[in-house]
Amino acid sequence: GLVLLASLALDVRLLVVSSGADISTLERHIEATATFDIIVLVALLIALLINVILFLCWQHAAAKAVLERPDIPTPPITPGWHVGWWFIPIVNLIMPAVAIGKLYRASRNGPGAPWDATPFPSIVLGWWLLYLSGSGLGWYAGRVLGAAYGASDVALGASIAIAGEIVTLLALFLILRIVHKVVAFQSEWPKPPRAESD
Repeated sequence: GLVLLASLALDVRLLVVSSGADISTLERHIEATATFDIIVLVALLIALLINVILFLCWQHAAAKAVLERPDIPTPPITPGWHVGWWFIPIVNLIMPAVAIGKLYRASRNGPGAPWDATPFPSIVLGWWLLYLSGSGLGWYAGRVLGAAYGASDVALGASIAIAGEIVTLLALFLILRIVHKVVAFQSEWPKPPRAESD
Protein backbone atom coordinates (compact mmCIF):
# COMPACT_ATOMS: atom_id res chain seq x y z
CA GLY A 1 0.00 0.00 0.00
CA LEU A 2 2.77 2.44 0.91
CA VAL A 3 4.58 1.57 -2.31
CA LEU A 4 1.53 2.55 -4.34
CA LEU A 5 0.93 5.70 -2.31
CA ALA A 6 4.53 6.85 -2.78
CA SER A 7 4.35 6.13 -6.51
CA LEU A 8 1.04 7.98 -6.66
CA ALA A 9 2.63 10.99 -4.93
CA LEU A 10 5.48 11.07 -7.48
CA ASP A 11 3.02 10.95 -10.37
CA VAL A 12 0.80 13.67 -8.89
CA ARG A 13 3.90 15.87 -8.50
CA LEU A 14 4.82 15.18 -12.13
CA LEU A 15 1.28 16.02 -13.25
CA VAL A 16 1.26 19.30 -11.31
CA VAL A 17 4.66 20.34 -12.65
CA SER A 18 3.82 19.39 -16.24
CA SER A 19 0.41 21.07 -16.32
CA GLY A 20 0.82 24.31 -18.22
CA ALA A 21 4.62 24.18 -18.10
CA ASP A 22 6.87 24.60 -21.08
CA ILE A 23 9.35 21.86 -21.89
CA SER A 24 12.37 23.70 -20.47
CA THR A 25 10.67 24.18 -17.09
CA LEU A 26 9.75 20.50 -17.05
CA GLU A 27 13.30 19.46 -17.94
CA ARG A 28 14.73 21.64 -15.14
CA HIS A 29 12.34 20.09 -12.64
CA ILE A 30 13.21 16.56 -13.74
CA GLU A 31 16.95 17.30 -13.51
CA ALA A 32 16.57 18.88 -10.06
CA THR A 33 14.64 15.94 -8.62
CA ALA A 34 16.27 13.06 -10.51
CA THR A 35 18.47 11.81 -7.64
CA PHE A 36 15.60 11.91 -5.14
CA ASP A 37 13.27 10.17 -7.59
CA ILE A 38 15.81 7.41 -8.25
CA ILE A 39 16.29 6.79 -4.52
CA VAL A 40 12.52 6.66 -4.00
CA LEU A 41 12.01 4.36 -6.99
CA VAL A 42 14.74 1.95 -5.81
CA ALA A 43 13.17 1.89 -2.34
CA LEU A 44 9.76 1.28 -3.94
CA LEU A 45 11.11 -1.60 -6.02
CA ILE A 46 12.70 -3.21 -2.96
CA ALA A 47 9.46 -2.84 -0.98
CA LEU A 48 7.46 -4.22 -3.91
CA LEU A 49 9.78 -7.23 -4.19
CA ILE A 50 9.42 -7.94 -0.47
CA ASN A 51 5.61 -7.70 -0.72
CA VAL A 52 5.51 -10.03 -3.72
CA ILE A 53 7.69 -12.60 -1.94
CA LEU A 54 5.53 -12.43 1.21
CA PHE A 55 2.33 -12.80 -0.84
CA LEU A 56 3.68 -15.79 -2.75
CA CYS A 57 4.84 -17.40 0.53
CA TRP A 58 1.36 -16.90 1.99
CA GLN A 59 -0.29 -18.32 -1.14
CA HIS A 60 1.99 -21.38 -1.06
CA ALA A 61 1.36 -21.97 2.66
CA ALA A 62 -2.42 -21.58 2.34
CA ALA A 63 -2.51 -23.98 -0.64
CA LYS A 64 -0.32 -26.42 1.29
CA ALA A 65 -2.79 -26.32 4.19
CA VAL A 66 -5.56 -27.33 1.77
CA LEU A 67 -3.41 -30.05 0.20
CA GLU A 68 -2.48 -31.54 3.58
CA ARG A 69 -6.11 -32.01 4.58
CA PRO A 70 -7.04 -35.59 3.69
CA ASP A 71 -10.71 -34.76 4.23
CA ILE A 72 -10.84 -32.13 1.46
CA PRO A 73 -11.73 -34.07 -1.67
CA THR A 74 -9.47 -33.54 -4.67
CA PRO A 75 -7.27 -30.57 -3.74
CA PRO A 76 -7.67 -28.02 -6.52
CA ILE A 77 -4.12 -26.86 -7.34
CA THR A 78 -0.79 -27.82 -5.78
CA PRO A 79 1.13 -25.21 -3.75
CA GLY A 80 3.92 -25.09 -6.33
CA TRP A 81 1.53 -24.23 -9.14
CA HIS A 82 -0.08 -21.54 -6.99
CA VAL A 83 3.26 -19.75 -7.18
CA GLY A 84 4.35 -21.02 -10.61
CA TRP A 85 1.36 -19.69 -12.55
CA TRP A 86 2.52 -16.13 -11.85
CA PHE A 87 5.70 -16.67 -13.87
CA ILE A 88 4.39 -18.27 -17.08
CA PRO A 89 3.69 -15.64 -19.77
CA ILE A 90 0.18 -15.47 -21.22
CA VAL A 91 -1.08 -18.11 -18.78
CA ASN A 92 -0.36 -15.65 -15.96
CA LEU A 93 -3.22 -13.51 -17.27
CA ILE A 94 -5.74 -16.10 -16.07
CA MET A 95 -4.35 -18.88 -13.89
CA PRO A 96 -3.32 -16.89 -10.79
CA ALA A 97 -6.95 -15.77 -10.44
CA VAL A 98 -8.17 -19.31 -11.00
CA ALA A 99 -5.74 -20.59 -8.36
CA ILE A 100 -6.78 -17.94 -5.81
CA GLY A 101 -10.45 -18.63 -6.57
CA LYS A 102 -10.01 -22.36 -5.98
CA LEU A 103 -7.99 -21.72 -2.82
CA TYR A 104 -10.72 -19.39 -1.55
CA ARG A 105 -13.46 -21.93 -2.28
CA ALA A 106 -11.56 -24.88 -0.79
CA SER A 107 -10.81 -22.83 2.33
CA ARG A 108 -14.37 -21.52 2.65
CA ASN A 109 -16.06 -24.88 2.14
CA GLY A 110 -13.63 -26.56 4.50
CA PRO A 111 -12.97 -30.20 5.22
CA GLY A 112 -15.43 -32.76 3.94
CA ALA A 113 -17.03 -30.45 1.38
CA PRO A 114 -16.13 -30.47 -2.30
CA TRP A 115 -14.24 -27.26 -3.08
CA ASP A 116 -15.97 -26.89 -6.45
CA ALA A 117 -19.51 -27.07 -5.03
CA THR A 118 -19.82 -23.28 -5.02
CA PRO A 119 -19.46 -20.69 -7.78
CA PHE A 120 -16.29 -18.71 -8.42
CA PRO A 121 -16.06 -15.98 -5.74
CA SER A 122 -17.03 -12.52 -7.00
CA ILE A 123 -14.45 -10.88 -4.71
CA VAL A 124 -11.68 -12.80 -6.52
CA LEU A 125 -13.07 -11.85 -9.92
CA GLY A 126 -13.28 -8.19 -8.87
CA TRP A 127 -9.72 -8.25 -7.54
CA TRP A 128 -8.37 -9.81 -10.71
CA LEU A 129 -10.16 -7.41 -13.05
CA LEU A 130 -8.91 -4.43 -11.03
CA TYR A 131 -5.39 -5.90 -10.90
CA LEU A 132 -5.27 -6.42 -14.68
CA SER A 133 -6.79 -2.99 -15.34
CA GLY A 134 -4.30 -1.25 -13.05
CA SER A 135 -1.41 -3.14 -14.64
CA GLY A 136 -2.65 -2.29 -18.13
CA LEU A 137 -2.99 1.39 -17.28
CA GLY A 138 0.50 1.39 -15.77
CA TRP A 139 1.93 -0.22 -18.90
CA TYR A 140 0.14 2.29 -21.14
CA ALA A 141 1.28 5.22 -18.98
CA GLY A 142 4.86 4.03 -19.41
CA ARG A 143 4.42 3.94 -23.18
CA VAL A 144 2.96 7.46 -23.23
CA LEU A 145 5.69 8.84 -20.96
CA GLY A 146 8.40 7.07 -22.95
CA ALA A 147 7.22 8.71 -26.17
CA ALA A 148 6.45 12.14 -24.62
CA TYR A 149 7.51 15.12 -26.73
CA GLY A 150 6.19 17.91 -24.54
CA ALA A 151 4.68 18.85 -21.22
CA SER A 152 1.17 17.94 -22.36
CA ASP A 153 2.32 14.39 -23.19
CA VAL A 154 3.95 14.11 -19.77
CA ALA A 155 0.75 15.37 -18.13
CA LEU A 156 -1.28 12.78 -20.06
CA GLY A 157 1.11 9.97 -19.09
CA ALA A 158 1.11 11.06 -15.44
CA SER A 159 -2.72 11.18 -15.46
CA ILE A 160 -2.93 7.65 -16.85
CA ALA A 161 -0.37 6.47 -14.28
CA ILE A 162 -2.41 8.03 -11.47
CA ALA A 163 -5.56 6.30 -12.71
CA GLY A 164 -3.68 2.99 -12.83
CA GLU A 165 -2.36 3.43 -9.31
CA ILE A 166 -5.83 4.22 -7.95
CA VAL A 167 -7.24 1.11 -9.63
CA THR A 168 -4.33 -0.93 -8.26
CA LEU A 169 -4.99 0.42 -4.75
CA LEU A 170 -8.56 -0.87 -5.07
CA ALA A 171 -7.19 -4.26 -6.18
CA LEU A 172 -4.84 -4.23 -3.18
CA PHE A 173 -7.77 -3.63 -0.85
CA LEU A 174 -9.61 -6.63 -2.32
CA ILE A 175 -6.63 -9.01 -2.18
CA LEU A 176 -6.07 -8.07 1.45
CA ARG A 177 -9.71 -8.93 2.13
CA ILE A 178 -9.26 -12.24 0.29
CA VAL A 179 -6.13 -13.09 2.30
CA HIS A 180 -7.92 -12.18 5.53
CA LYS A 181 -10.92 -14.34 4.63
CA VAL A 182 -8.83 -17.36 3.61
CA VAL A 183 -6.86 -17.14 6.85
CA ALA A 184 -10.11 -16.86 8.82
CA PHE A 185 -11.71 -19.78 6.96
CA GLN A 186 -8.70 -22.02 7.54
CA SER A 187 -8.42 -21.06 11.21
CA GLU A 188 -12.02 -22.21 11.74
CA TRP A 189 -11.37 -25.68 10.32
CA PRO A 190 -11.68 -28.52 12.82
CA LYS A 191 -8.49 -30.35 13.67
CA PRO A 192 -7.64 -32.94 11.00
CA PRO A 193 -8.41 -36.55 11.86
CA ARG A 194 -5.42 -38.43 13.23
CA ALA A 195 -4.26 -41.60 11.61
CA GLU A 196 -4.89 -44.57 13.81
CA SER A 197 -1.77 -46.43 14.88
CA ASP A 198 -1.62 -50.23 14.68
